[in-house]
Amino acid sequence: MPVTIEIDDAGNASCRTPDDGETRVVVHVEGRPFATVPAGPGALASCQLPSVAEPLEQTIGFARPGAAPFAEARVRRSVLTNPRGLRAYDVFGLGHPALHSLPWITFDGVTVQLGGSHLPPGGDPGTLGVRFGPGVAATLQYPLQATEGFAQVFWYWPNAALSNLLLRIDLSATESGADPFHFSFVERREGVERTISEVWLPNDLHSFVRFSTDAASIGRVQGGTDAFSAVLPGYSHFRYLQRAFEAHGISDAAGSRLLDWGCGVGRLTAHFARAWRRGSIYGTDIDAANVRWCAGAYPAASFSVVPLWPPTSFDSGEFDGVFGVSVMTHLTAIAQAAWLAELARILRPGGIALLTFAGNAGTAMGSLWREPAWWSRLAAQGFDAETHDRVLDGYIGDADYYRQTSQTAENVAATWTGPFELIEIVPAAFGNQDLAVLRRR
Repeated sequence: MPVTIEIDDAGNASCRTPDDGETRVVVHVEGRPFATVPAGPGALASCQLPSVAEPLEQTIGFARPGAAPFAEARVRRSVLTNPRGLRAYDVFGLGHPALHSLPWITFDGVTVQLGGSHLPPGGDPGTLGVRFGPGVAATLQYPLQATEGFAQVFWYWPNAALSNLLLRIDLSATESGADPFHFSFVERREGVERTISEVWLPNDLHSFVRFSTDAASIGRVQGGTDAFSAVLPGYSHFRYLQRAFEAHGISDAAGSRLLDWGCGVGRLTAHFARAWRRGSIYGTDIDAANVRWCAGAYPAASFSVVPLWPPTSFDSGEFDGVFGVSVMTHLTAIAQAAWLAELARILRPGGIALLTFAGNAGTAMGSLWREPAWWSRLAAQGFDAETHDRVLDGYIGDADYYRQTSQTAENVAATWTGPFELIEIVPAAFGNQDLAVLRRR
């Protein structure tokens, strides 16, 4: 009996596999391999195909690795859109890196286990791997079925439903002197390995001491609402920031001064305050409640509330470096310009500002309910801050101040470079946010 291939409106192609003992299947589009997905013997294999710009017919094949297709058919493809008519083809076409999230960790005295999600690179789950340094004993279980909510957020990404992962690091089997707390996610395609992102894990339980467990406080500054969701990505981002500052000559030295502009619950400030013993760490925020909490929790750093609009009370040229993670993502163009001028004032000449913004990855990740007209305006104007973000309602004096801001890298390059030199823009350096590295002129 011939094997049939079925396809739905979301582009999911499926067919029954042979009863041959294999556990994977390679899906071909127009004769070329597209994705490798899990599929045991005699199981129903399913793969979401790359989105199309218009209805068309394509030849789809299913094959075991290294073998000819056991099923092939010409199928009619429909256009995948969100509920408001925005095409997945246009959103995926922004080309942002495959994003990951590692929200939980366990340790039983022998094995460190990390759980989370990673979008399949290019939509192909078969290409994702991890790379540790020599001597580390680790195994990656991927892909696993993602939650329905995760797949909905990434509706535009092929095979987002196959994004969950479990990473096990066996410390007892790891060689002495190896580093099991630093690894990279990599894409392996056609014999070439490409780094997607780096991850650092806390290797000292002090990193988990005195973090906020208040869900409301955490939720005002990030997506997750538990301590793990603050500590794990916070520590990795701290290491990334520290390395970026060091690359420009700013390190933990006597007299060095760093400012966490928009410190929230201190998920970054805390790690800097623990690690930097000679330099001085400062944190500021417009959320007075979170600033008060940080001041009581992290006495090694100095905290203060800043107004919604500059100036601040800091002296001109006071800081060697400033970092602002998820601050520009909430400001209008006028507010961005005002704060860029203030950051330039309080930085010394040659000082470094590391500022994130919601570029292609952030725009795509928030696209589920966007309309085609909004998408076209953003592409034309490069900036949008129309939507009010209500997360700080009741915590700041101006109910209209805090926004959901999207902007292109081209807009950043054109509007952030008055008093600054733009050194580089790193796509998706901080989750779904891009990073602009700026030097004070």
